Amino acid sequence: MNAVGTRTLKSGYYAIATLCALLILELAAVRPALAQEEPQSVLVFASSGPGNGLETAEIAGLREMLPEDAELVVDHLDVTRITGRDDYLELYFGVAHRKYKNRRFAAIVALNDDAIRFVDYYRTNLFARIPLLLCGSGHDMPAGMSELTNWTGVFCAPDPAKTIQLSLALHPQAQKVHVITDGTSSGQLVRNRIREAVADKPFSAYVKMLSGDEIGTYGRLRREAPRFEPDSIVFFGGYARDYRAVVLLPHRLMPRLSADSPAPIYTLQAETVGAGAVGGFVADGEQIGRTAGKMLRQVLAGASPASIPPVALDGVWMFDAVQLERWGIDERRLPAGSRIIGRQLSFFEKNKWILLIGGAIVGVELSIIAMLLINRAGRIRAQRALQASETRYRTLFESSEDLFMIFDPAGAVLHANPATCRMLGYALAELVGRKHVELVAPADSPRAEACLDASRAGERTLLETRFVTREGAEMPVECLYQPFDCESRPAAVCFARSLSERVKIQRLTQEISENERQAMGQDIHDGLGQYLTALRFQCRRLEQRVAEELPLDAAEVSKLDRIASELAFEVRSLARSLVSQQMLSRTLESALRELMEINTRHFDIQAELDMSLAEGMLLPDISAQLYRIVQEAMRNAVRHGGASLVRVVLRAADGEDMAELVVENNGRPFDLLQERRAGLGLGIMEQRARLIGGTLDIQPGKDGGGRLTCRFPLHPHRQEPVESMPF
Repeated sequence: MNAVGTRTLKSGYYAIATLCALLILELAAVRPALAQEEPQSVLVFASSGPGNGLETAEIAGLREMLPEDAELVVDHLDVTRITGRDDYLELYFGVAHRKYKNRRFAAIVALNDDAIRFVDYYRTNLFARIPLLLCGSGHDMPAGMSELTNWTGVFCAPDPAKTIQLSLALHPQAQKVHVITDGTSSGQLVRNRIREAVADKPFSAYVKMLSGDEIGTYGRLRREAPRFEPDSIVFFGGYARDYRAVVLLPHRLMPRLSADSPAPIYTLQAETVGAGAVGGFVADGEQIGRTAGKMLRQVLAGASPASIPPVALDGVWMFDAVQLERWGIDERRLPAGSRIIGRQLSFFEKNKWILLIGGAIVGVELSIIAMLLINRAGRIRAQRALQASETRYRTLFESSEDLFMIFDPAGAVLHANPATCRMLGYALAELVGRKHVELVAPADSPRAEACLDASRAGERTLLETRFVTREGAEMPVECLYQPFDCESRPAAVCFARSLSERVKIQRLTQEISENERQAMGQDIHDGLGQYLTALRFQCRRLEQRVAEELPLDAAEVSKLDRIASELAFEVRSLARSLVSQQMLSRTLESALRELMEINTRHFDIQAELDMSLAEGMLLPDISAQLYRIVQEAMRNAVRHGGASLVRVVLRAADGEDMAELVVENNGRPFDLLQERRAGLGLGIMEQRARLIGGTLDIQPGKDGGGRLTCRFPLHPHRQEPVESMPF
């Protein structure tokens, strides 16, 4: 190896050695940082097993307030498993020593009586110099903790007198309050506080402390519960152990006690609310846990527990919705801010996660389907739009009352709607293929064919013609021809509307007009002609007397004046009969009253009007025809029947949306056949009734005379004359 190679190899060794040294230094610097990043562990001792409501809430509050890098280790003493043993704390110490002797904890939290007692006894042996945080409820926890050092805590001891006072307010009929407590220090403290409250502020009911002979054991307590009076209240101050040291967890004892008791049970312990107790002023586990968590953050940050003063919290009002409903208690009577648990959940609340997960799965599936169909979306939208358009036009085509026909380039029928088949009398199969010229009246064929050719050329034409039905009858129609594309060949579509109804109305109107002219001619001939003849005769007589130079007779002149007056009345009556009802008056009622007044004044008759039908329910054309019918009926009753009393009634009929007009008179009996032969008045009235969709009936009156009845719809369905097709 030459000198150059030797120098290169030595340089490589030096580089490797330098890199290793730098790596060792880096690891030495990083190791303390890694040690600092290790999570801080906090050991939590709970007195009961998992499921205790108060301790579960306290642990949840602690987790909520702890830093994200802190670890919470929970250990349950579960004292129910070692019931009756005086040395259970020693046994548990052996278990805890094996589990935690080699672990380091940043702090210890003890929850409630047994956990605090365990830490109090064995802390120096196992957890010396570790910061301690105590959380308790139900009694004065700091008492008896003089041997503990380097600790702080959160305590809550709700006043039992508040719960008893509220329970008596909610049950004013209660005569007695049964107090249940055990013989532990916590139970004794509750009993003492109740005795102090009774001495200071007497309650509205007698407070009875159940003795040890009555509830010394669990069995005696179960036997005593059914004996509670229905008009009493039970206050559960705590029953954790009987005199045999049997442990009874409140949340497991309360359901059985509540089922046995005929009286409502109020409580001092939050874990029994929702397990059978109505509620009470209790310790809030979450509030205790959150407050303890804030203290624990300070301890983990380096603060000494002794520098953090203990906190005493007040209780909260908590109630069970199920028990409130059971005992008929209105929530509005509870203290403001009360917490209600156990409400009935809705279907969504009960199955929220199932629905959310199912919805998420469905959403993913829909997303996948949408991605697979994204290339076809445009075509599907076009197809749906086309189908919707076809549906709309088919519905219009099938349901229309007008005639629709499509003609091919040769002028043959391609398709027709049901109205066309019904009106022309053909089945669709018979109509398809029939030529356009075969459907039009022969006289109109040239004009119709010209319109069809113009539409095929791209023009839009309107024609009034006649179609020929299968039976050979002609039907007047108004047709609109429009261009139509038939497989890229020019064709035509024909829209037609029947004019039969309009022709009928026109003919009926012409018939009425002709009859009225004939009746007016008869009135002029029979009325005005006679008066003019008499007037001419009287004038000739006066002229003769003047020519003979005879003195004028006053009686003759008076007779001439009377004839002239009667002639003037006839002329006015005839003129009024020619004027429409709308020109005479603004309403039908006022027009009828004016008509009666005229007839009463000139013919010395009695006329009555009974109109109970609201004016607004009548259309203007109906009012006009009714006026004409009454006018003709009164003239016939007075002039031809010699009536002295005419009564007109306009009222609602028994049928739905029907009304009737009744004209009664006390004249001579009415001969219907003779009246039809004698004049045109009856025919005109019948035609007017048909114009408004009604019927006319004439019968003899009960006490003589005649009775005319016209029944008509308030909203008749009539075909109005159409000037042009609305296409």
